[in-house]
Amino acid sequence: MTDQRLKSGAVIREWELSCQEVTRFCAGVEEDIEQFIYSIFYEFDEQYEPRFSLFTRLWKESKLGLIFCGRESFRELYDFTDHIMLTTKKYVRAELNDKPNNVLIRYAALYCLYAFYLKQPCRPKVKVKLSYEEFLELESLIEEARKGLHHDVLYAWSKLIACHAFQYSVVSAHKGVEVARRLDKKDPEVSLIQNSANSYLKSKDFRGVMRRLTKAHTNYTKMKASFMKGNTDTMLSLQSIDEEIIEAIEDIAKED
Repeated sequence: MTDQRLKSGAVIREWELSCQEVTRFCAGVEEDIEQFIYSIFYEFDEQYEPRFSLFTRLWKESKLGLIFCGRESFRELYDFTDHIMLTTKKYVRAELNDKPNNVLIRYAALYCLYAFYLKQPCRPKVKVKLSYEEFLELESLIEEARKGLHHDVLYAWSKLIACHAFQYSVVSAHKGVEVARRLDKKDPEVSLIQNSANSYLKSKDFRGVMRRLTKAHTNYTKMKASFMKGNTDTMLSLQSIDEEIIEAIEDIAKED
């Protein structure tokens, strides 16, 4: 009887933890996009060609364009659109889940980027963040489409380029302390994400990183000062670092 009560109590606690989880504003988006892209892929595979007319028919039937509706604030809409772009972009890559990606899936994902970018209600528009490696992969994909005389794909790509849809960057995802702060700080009255007190910028992990960074910065500053005492020539490379970078990061982390 005691074992049964303990088991029952454990089940209740598990249910409570499950029910207390706060749903993210982008919950289910990745599954919806994946399902839609693969539905286009199956249609392309059946028709033996990546025609844009097939994409538009499935786009209208799925009513995926309504995915932007129902957002409670511009901030949520902007973050939501950005998440859609990042999710869709991974299907354009040459590899998907560490395996070579099918070219028809990549064409379908490119059509989706074209549609999502032009249909989004955000002003200014959310751009697709693109690293140099990703750009080379897309160039290779477009060259393959050119050889296959897939003019629909070429038009979608040209339209994205003409509309300045890409934000060219060193990295493919958002990085930096400012971005971490923006993603962590949400409007409590409009966001479905809890602003946890144990956020990364207040965590032990972040403090440990800051201690190591402070130590490295201090050692570098001392070494630079010692080196420049014996050298009269001004070296621009030694002057490029911000002397107050640690204080700047601390100020960003302390912002409410």
